[in-house]
Amino acid sequence: SAKVQETACWALREFAVHSEGRCAVQAANGIELVLQAMRDHVEAAPVLEHGCMALAYLSCEAGPRRSVAQAGGIAAVLGGMRAVPEDPVVQEAGCLALRNLSCSKENRKAADELNSDYEILQCMWMHAGSAALQETALDALLVLSLPPEQMAETSALELALHAAELHRVEGLHAKVCRLIMHLGKGGKPARAQLADLAAEDFLRRAERAFPESSQVRDAAESARRVLA
Repeated sequence: SAKVQETACWALREFAVHSEGRCAVQAANGIELVLQAMRDHVEAAPVLEHGCMALAYLSCEAGPRRSVAQAGGIAAVLGGMRAVPEDPVVQEAGCLALRNLSCSKENRKAADELNSDYEILQCMWMHAGSAALQETALDALLVLSLPPEQMAETSALELALHAAELHRVEGLHAKVCRLIMHLGKGGKPARAQLADLAAEDFLRRAERAFPESSQVRDAAESARRVLA
């Protein structure tokens, strides 16, 4: 039943918090069990939440991350996000899983081929009111690291700036600065988007909003150097 699978995924999620537990889950075919539960209960939000979180924790280190990806983990996460787009908890868990899976080059390529950026941007658009989701989603986009020209063709910067307007959160503002820096490494279309959306003005506002934050200051200064 869905309830049994929910409890099982929760238990595996808890095991996967630590390195020793991740190895144990991997050795016991836990990755395949989580993926099967997510596929069998694709509309059960609690199963998808705990399943995505288990995959996110498993993907914190290289060995299990490789196994998750090889078993179809990226597609399973995206399938879960598409199944319950209205659920912000599942969406945030999915973004975290995609973020951790994308920490390796081969997985970034696979995630790009599966249009992971679309699902991440979709949940940012649908759940603008959730600061935690916005920051996790933006972090996933930054780790996915699409080429600046490709990123400029999306609504990433517009959504990120809107999130920063809604939420006075230090980490979120720092990540928007990092997105600006990334786009600044692109060609004319990316630079034009930055100008149209007044990215340099945002850098100044972020620094004023968090005057004591080295995180925001460093990200803003790095972005400014790229834009110079």
